[in-house]
Amino acid sequence: MKKVISLLLPLAFMQAQTPAANGFHSAVTARRVVGLPSRNASAASPSVVIQGRVLPRILSDSTWETTVVLVNTGSASVAFQQFFFAADGKPASYTIHASAASGDITASAIQGILAPGSSSRLSLSDTSGSFREGWSLLTYDEGPGVVDGYAIIRRRGLSAGFNPETTVTFSSMRDYSVYMPYDNTLGFRSQVTLVNPAVNLPSQVRLTYLNPQGQVLLVDSLTLQPEQQVTLVLPDTYPDLANRTGSLLVESDIDRFSVTGLRSDASGAIGALPTMNRSEFLPR
Repeated sequence: MKKVISLLLPLAFMQAQTPAANGFHSAVTARRVVGLPSRNASAASPSVVIQGRVLPRILSDSTWETTVVLVNTGSASVAFQQFFFAADGKPASYTIHASAASGDITASAIQGILAPGSSSRLSLSDTSGSFREGWSLLTYDEGPGVVDGYAIIRRRGLSAGFNPETTVTFSSMRDYSVYMPYDNTLGFRSQVTLVNPAVNLPSQVRLTYLNPQGQVLLVDSLTLQPEQQVTLVLPDTYPDLANRTGSLLVESDIDRFSVTGLRSDASGAIGALPTMNRSEFLPR
């Protein structure tokens, strides 16, 4: 235990900086994908080795809180950097309590070191009172150390001390063709969150909504600018999906993309919706 703590103690906090400013530009540089919407070969960039992951959704205000849990699943110590962004891609500052730090700080990025098998919790809070939604980019040094993790999204202060929560896993940034189930029955509303983590290209996104028999109910498309996040509450955006179940196929025309889903009801109950990635089976 003492060994892990001693390796975690060097956690250092940075002021607002972008990944590009810190030499991590290559981790989020995208290229166009063959056979998907709006192919533009002239805009392609060289393929890169990704040493990073995306947390597609962070919620915060006086009611919502998000805790990020990082784990080194590799065989050696690893240095990591965690960047926080608003939905428009601008750096977003949070009050951060890190399990290995002596006090809270307010910053839009942190860096630290994790020993093999060790973990760290970053509790994000926002005292402004206004609801904020954002996302996060995790990068780490290439080598035998590998950082992964998840977020706990919790809604506090409901009646009878009911504080529902759910977990959202990190995305590999390869969610450019994924299925996600939706279920808007029994008063629940499904939500899909889309993130374009690329710093160099906009993403043309096609959304195909299917019924349980695989028949197409509707098709939509939208454009996400570099580092932009969008959340769609499905029965609000598409009234035809109210009281329906089925699946959503998300397709992006660039190979850096992240998707996550939540399901909630009026009582405050929330749950994660899984994504099923099919990107690895497609030509690039």
